[in-house]
Amino acid sequence: MRNELAEIEICCRGLIAETSGLLTWEWDDYIGTFLAAFGGEKTPAVSALCDKYFMSQWDVNSRSKMPPSIMAISDSLGGLRSSQILFVTRPGDFVIAYGAWWPWGDEKTISLRIGLVTSNVPAFDGEKLFREFSEWFTNPHAAETTVS
Repeated sequence: MRNELAEIEICCRGLIAETSGLLTWEWDDYIGTFLAAFGGEKTPAVSALCDKYFMSQWDVNSRSKMPPSIMAISDSLGGLRSSQILFVTRPGDFVIAYGAWWPWGDEKTISLRIGLVTSNVPAFDGEKLFREFSEWFTNPHAAETTVS
C-alpha cells in the first residue's frame, strides 16, 4: 500500500503545484472532494495535467469496461454523462485518487473535483489518509511527506 500512497501523493501534489495560479482549490462538502471551477479557455492546460498525473480515464463510452472500483466511484458521483470524464490513479489499488471532470452545460465552465476513495483500509488508517490528503490541498507548500 505504501507505493499506492506515494503515487497518489505525487498525483495530487503535482496537480496542485502545476495548477497554482491557474485554478483555485476549495473544499466541497457536498461530495467530500476538493473542487476547482474554471473557464473553457483553461481546458487544454488542465486536461493535459490530468492526463499527466492520472493513470487512466473513463467516460460514457468506456463504462462497460470499468472495473468494479471505478464503477463504484462513478455511481457515487451520479454516473457519467456525455462529456464527463473520470480520471483515476490505479483502478485496482486499495486507495484511489480520482478527478471528476464535469462540464456545466453552459459551454463556458468546467468543474474538476479531486477525491480519495479507500477500500479494505481500516477506519483509523482511512481517516489518517484523508487528513493527509486534505493537507496537500490546504497547505500545499508544506514539506512533502508520504503517509506512513
